[in-house]
Amino acid sequence: MCPWYLGLNNKSVGPLTREEVLSRLRSGQIPLSTLAWREGMKSWEPLSKTELAAADEPAVHLSAAPLVVAAAPPSIPENSFGGFGIRAVALVLDGVLFLSFGTILASCFGIILGFGLGLRGFEPAQISKVANIFSMCLSAGFGFFYYGVLQGALGGSPGKLIVGLRLVRADFTPVGVLRGIARYFAFIFALAPMGLGLLVLGIHPRKQGLHDLLAGTVVVTREGLAAVRAAGAVVPAKNDEVVEQEFDRAA
Repeated sequence: MCPWYLGLNNKSVGPLTREEVLSRLRSGQIPLSTLAWREGMKSWEPLSKTELAAADEPAVHLSAAPLVVAAAPPSIPENSFGGFGIRAVALVLDGVLFLSFGTILASCFGIILGFGLGLRGFEPAQISKVANIFSMCLSAGFGFFYYGVLQGALGGSPGKLIVGLRLVRADFTPVGVLRGIARYFAFIFALAPMGLGLLVLGIHPRKQGLHDLLAGTVVVTREGLAAVRAAGAVVPAKNDEVVEQEFDRAA
């Protein structure tokens, strides 16, 4: 059979066999609008007007649809992630704030509780025992609120916000309260093996601790987050693997 020639980039490519041209069409290397010629044709014609686009070639017709090429994610600026040092500072600040507000709350509620129990005739030893149990429950509840609910709602704990860090999902979208709570319990889990889960962020390319990996979150700087969002690098959560590849490349 007569060989085929294709017009690509203002150049004639060929000779090609019928099967070679069809293979390029089916793989999407060339569209049906590509100009082609073979012996017997009066002039160059789009492949869509040649025998190769006949109805008995269904695979070819698939390539007639316009090709949608996904744009590569914008480059993620370096130093966009909160490193071990800055996050340690944030953790210390959170500890100070947590203890300060926790002590105030415990003192206020303790006074009210002790006064109420005293009026009911409880002995000092009994009041002390009840107060200790109440203090433990209050501390656990305040920790859940401070490091879970509040951090999810604000996009970072108060300590993180003070030092310019933000907590977001892996795709840079807001973390939300539910994921913030999930991260809180993941944080407790990461502390369990002698805090080794937290040390992971010191060597991870995305500066994620074990709790971040489990909760699907990442801590970024305020400037880095603004730059990433301005560049349009926010992608749906279902494309997290694309973000991970870009993160790893940037790191």
